[in-house]
Formats: sequence, C-alpha cells, structure tokens
Amino acid sequence: MLLTELNLKMLNLEARKFTDAIIGHLPLKSGQKVADIGAGGGAFTLPLARTVGAAGEVYAVDTDSHRLAYIARTARRAGLSNQIILVLGDTDDCLIPEDSVDLVFSRNSFHHLDNPNTYFSSVRRALKPGGAVAVIDHDGSRGWMPKHGHSTPPERISRVLEGTGFRFSERITQIPGQSFQIFLK
Repeated sequence: MLLTELNLKMLNLEARKFTDAIIGHLPLKSGQKVADIGAGGGAFTLPLARTVGAAGEVYAVDTDSHRLAYIARTARRAGLSNQIILVLGDTDDCLIPEDSVDLVFSRNSFHHLDNPNTYFSSVRRALKPGGAVAVIDHDGSRGWMPKHGHSTPPERISRVLEGTGFRFSERITQIPGQSFQIFLK
C-alpha cells in the first residue's frame, strides 16, 4: 500500500505518543548500531539515530521504497542522514549484514510477516553476540486491529523468538493495547 506523505506524518504523530517511553526502555548506548524493522515513516528511526549519536548508525528497513524516501528526506532535514542506512527489505530476510547490529527494533510490523520464524532467523544472524531484539506489536485487546489481522498475541511472539534461538529478557507493560518484549541473542 502506498502511503502519502500526509499519511506518514499522521502515523508518525500517533507513534510519538510513546516514543520517549519506548526508547527509554531499550538497551542503547552512544555509538551502537541499530536496525529499525518496518521503519514506516521513521517515527523511531530518527529518535534512535539521535540516541546512538554521531558515532552510531541506524538501518531503516522497510518493504516500501516510498517510505524509505520519506525517511531520507526527513533525516536530511534533521541533519541525521549520515547516520541512517536505508534498506529496502524483504518479507523473509532483514537484509542486514551478519553480526553488524547491537539492537533490532520492530514496532507494529510482526503481524505483517508471512514467515516470522524465517525472518527472525535472519535477524539473529544480523545481531552481534549479546545483542537484543525489541518487539512491539498490537496485542489484540483493543479496537479494530484484531479483526483485520493487525495484531499478534504476545505468546506467539515469544514462541517465534525463542524458537529461533533468542532468550526472553523483559516485558514492558506501559503501552495500552500493545505488547513490548525484549529478547537477547
């Protein structure tokens, strides 16, 4: 689905309600490399880039080239374009180099994956030893999301991640209607 720039701005506006709380729970340090899976309009890509600083990098991964172009324009205006690497993604592979990132962040994209086991196997390869994965998705408890396939029960996310070799670390419960889990490599 092609989203207009206005649609992306609206999605980013909605996402920003919880940006600070979410980023505050991520195991991030200056200079790290991060992947933002399903980057959409960059609502988290840019704050992640600010958090890891000039010595860090963020891979913005999305399957829509128009979204990536929007992120590139927004990053350029914010002076962050040198820190953001755009990756036109694939539904079975994150396409991030092996052992290259400290954290993989995925918000509201898990339910779009046809084969999450295959996808998160590629995520595991991309993570450095000791790296972490943060997965946030609609949990199906609110609104129209579950009726239209836009949610994933947190137990399913745990089964997939643990089945691909990750170890559960933490569950954050501050975001209404969403599960937020962190797993370690």
